[in-house]
Amino acid sequence: MSSRAANGSQLDEISKYLDRMRDVKREADDQVRKLRVERDDLDAKIDQLQQRRDAVEQRMRAEQQRSERHERAIDQASETFEKLVESTKNLADFVKKEYQEARSQSDN
Repeated sequence: MSSRAANGSQLDEISKYLDRMRDVKREADDQVRKLRVERDDLDAKIDQLQQRRDAVEQRMRAEQQRSERHERAIDQASETFEKLVESTKNLADFVKKEYQEARSQSDN
């Protein structure tokens, strides 16, 4: 009978340890659920940030293209302005020369 009592005691002890292990497993499962929620929240935030980054990247490319168009326009306008200044100088020199020749001919 004592052997049965010992076996019963051991079975009770095993049962208690199994219950404790189940408790530990439940705690681990709860922690896994919490971590999954946190991970899912982080994934959602990452997705939002990636969308924002993509939008900023797109706007930046558009602004870069706009800046390049302005630079080409400025270069072309500057070149045209320099030609205009040169043409104006040439015209002024020509008109001055023609005036001086006309004056010298009228003086004769």
